[in-house]
Amino acid sequence: MAKRRPLKWDYSLNGLREWSDSELGALRYNLAVAYGDYLNSGGIGSNGAVSTGTGKSDIYNPGGGSTTDTRRNQVSNSNAAGGSAAEDWPGYPSTTVSTISNVRWQQNLDAVGMPSAGTLTDHSFLYYQGGGYSFRYTNTETDFLETVINDAISLMRSNHEVGTYRISTSTPSNGGAGTWTDKGLVFTDTTYSNGSTSYRLYLKRNLNDPSPYAPSTPTSHRWTVGGSQGFHPHSTAVGGSLIQNCLLPILRRNCSGGGRLQYRMGTSNSGINRGSMTDRRQEGSSTSQNYSDPNYISTRTPSGGNSSITNYYFKLI
Repeated sequence: MAKRRPLKWDYSLNGLREWSDSELGALRYNLAVAYGDYLNSGGIGSNGAVSTGTGKSDIYNPGGGSTTDTRRNQVSNSNAAGGSAAEDWPGYPSTTVSTISNVRWQQNLDAVGMPSAGTLTDHSFLYYQGGGYSFRYTNTETDFLETVINDAISLMRSNHEVGTYRISTSTPSNGGAGTWTDKGLVFTDTTYSNGSTSYRLYLKRNLNDPSPYAPSTPTSHRWTVGGSQGFHPHSTAVGGSLIQNCLLPILRRNCSGGGRLQYRMGTSNSGINRGSMTDRRQEGSSTSQNYSDPNYISTRTPSGGNSSITNYYFKLI
């Protein structure tokens, strides 16, 4: 099909004009904001939403795996007194490794139905088909994708990041200053004595200054019949019927797959990186001995700096 540009009323010419590319930017940006609002309000029940746990599509690669936190432990050997001191002190044991947590990852990739033909006719935008006074309401999925949604997804993935997730130890700033909603703790890396690092999932909701992507906010016009018949303004706002009843459902239908809004967690860093987490351990150790009647005790304790054991990457595929 083709790009179907919405129409606006030009009061100076007293006629309809097609939207420019920059004007289409406002609709794409508002759609990204609407998608972020939708993800935020519905949790894992929203199509495209990501969380830890199971029940929806497993996005860890390979499937069934998890992000794992491990930690080295202090270990002691003891020996009851009975011989000379040299004989009574036992040898030093090796430190052991314990698994502290295993975290599974899921995304809601459930199928979404296409809005009905009646819904599209009632809420989509009008475009000029050509050939005199031939106007139509946009009513095919391909037209919506090629006019608004494909470009909106591209900007969400690689530019402003509104409507997408990141993992970080603090509020991100990627894609330009804006509002990030903290969706909760998703992974904690613990060590024996060097503290812990907490990783949280964040969802970007909007930009403080959307003008680079939405330099103007035009009004779409539709034909209205009834008491006030004629071309009337049609809201392109985040909460308007065009976005909520037409564009958002079709975006939700197209969030899965490569180059879309599907995520993957794993140890491979292919794809668009949206944050990483590291399982670290203290691989060095120190030794000590003490006597607690009647036992001689030799102890090995994890010490020193942290070593990276496994890096996990959160990615858009």
